[in-house]
Amino acid sequence: MDVFTFLNPTSPTKMEQGVFVNGLLSKMWVERYRQAGEFRFTAKASSGVREQLPLGAFISHTDTHEIMVVDNH
Repeated sequence: MDVFTFLNPTSPTKMEQGVFVNGLLSKMWVERYRQAGEFRFTAKASSGVREQLPLGAFISHTDTHEIMVVDNH
């Protein structure tokens, strides 16, 4: 599963405006029908992932059509 973040928050579904997130050691992604989904990524503190995925960033991955929002670190 390759995770990416969208560069343009006003048009978050334009795939050509996305960037892959590097440095993730583990990934967990849960989609739900009625409740909000969740994701959890683990990375080294020095990887820069926190800067790549600021609060409010839209993210997705290559195996889904769903988008999620980063809401805590």
